[in-house]
Amino acid sequence: MATNRKYRRRPHRFPLDHWQQTSLWLGEDPNHHAFESEAERCAAWIKHRDYFMATCYDHPGGRCAAWWDYESPIRRPKDENYCAAALWEVDGLLDDEERSALEKMWREYFDQAQVPEFTYHTGHGRLEGAKARAAYYRWSGIPRTLVKQWRAERRRSARTIRELEKEAAPAHEDAAEGQSRR
Repeated sequence: MATNRKYRRRPHRFPLDHWQQTSLWLGEDPNHHAFESEAERCAAWIKHRDYFMATCYDHPGGRCAAWWDYESPIRRPKDENYCAAALWEVDGLLDDEERSALEKMWREYFDQAQVPEFTYHTGHGRLEGAKARAAYYRWSGIPRTLVKQWRAERRRSARTIRELEKEAAPAHEDAAEGQSRR
């Protein structure tokens, strides 16, 4: 049944097109310029900053390209995996909640790499041992200072365990001798 309703055009709820959003989120595509000028891109960033920052915070330490271009007090790392670590290393760029979420995530990655037979598969082959751990730490973006700190903690705890085992060994030997005399 036909109706006499007419479609009413509404203004776009989000006035940026796909290419413009992509430019602010991931960076300007050299083959397709989304904005007429850098000034227009900066103005769009200022206008829509809150939206983009809210979506960035879905991932701890995440920042979109426009934030790095217009607001960051530090240079963006060349290694994309290290961006969150670069923010973590500078005081005041991450809030406490974001810092603790990143440290928790990185600690989980670090602990995963501690199994004795750990391997890491790259696009070119498989790495084992220390090389695999180092590549995995780079991939997961763990700051070098945390890796050093957590390695030192593991060495201290391993040393403590060995010392406790040495202390417990004579007690077990004495108990075993006592039972064998009976």
